[in-house]
Amino acid sequence: MELLAQCSRALYNEDLLDAKKRMAVLEKENKLLIVPRVHYENKETWSRAVNHFTKEVDDYILNTNEMRGRLPGVKLDIYLQDLLSVYTHELNKLTKGLSPLWCKTKSEALIRVIRLGFSGIDSICHHGYGSYPFTNWRIDEYRHFILGLKQYFENGYEKHLYCQKHGWVGQIPYYHCAHCNKRIEGTCVMLALQRYNIHQRCIPCIKKVLKSIKRIQAMWRGWIIRGAL
Repeated sequence: MELLAQCSRALYNEDLLDAKKRMAVLEKENKLLIVPRVHYENKETWSRAVNHFTKEVDDYILNTNEMRGRLPGVKLDIYLQDLLSVYTHELNKLTKGLSPLWCKTKSEALIRVIRLGFSGIDSICHHGYGSYPFTNWRIDEYRHFILGLKQYFENGYEKHLYCQKHGWVGQIPYYHCAHCNKRIEGTCVMLALQRYNIHQRCIPCIKKVLKSIKRIQAMWRGWIIRGAL
């Protein structure tokens, strides 16, 4: 019986160890899928940061001299490899260096999307449709093609995950409530509240403001009714 109990404990410990290993792997994979949340002081600070990120990446895409032509294909490979480095570097700056592995993974996903786009163009060429507009592009037109893919990847590709309000880039920042300093959670906090000029407030503070507004409106309606009588 004692030997049986020892075997049971050994098997239990082995199963527990395997479960911990699987949990560690899943946790690591989850970190690569979930957009890291980064604290910014306010929306103005975030806007400056994301505009700088966009400017640096767009400047490389539109102005670098690496992509002098579409053929041979190795030039495109070099161009995309450099774009991968630039994008990873700038994305690391945007996320304040908090998730370098996620930034690398996301940048590699962008490169795959761009390669997918060029694969479609190459398919048209290989099937002999040489007069099709896509196959007659100049270098600047290819640059804007890549720019369009990049913009859609950032702002539209995963928009369905965030209430159709923004892409994964817009999911990065979070703010602290200007009133109670608690973290503001949620993909978007009732955009319609902008009509009341409520900015950077957490949901409990928003509810307090709305309650006050409703009370004032009720008092105002009472005064109007009394005045009419």
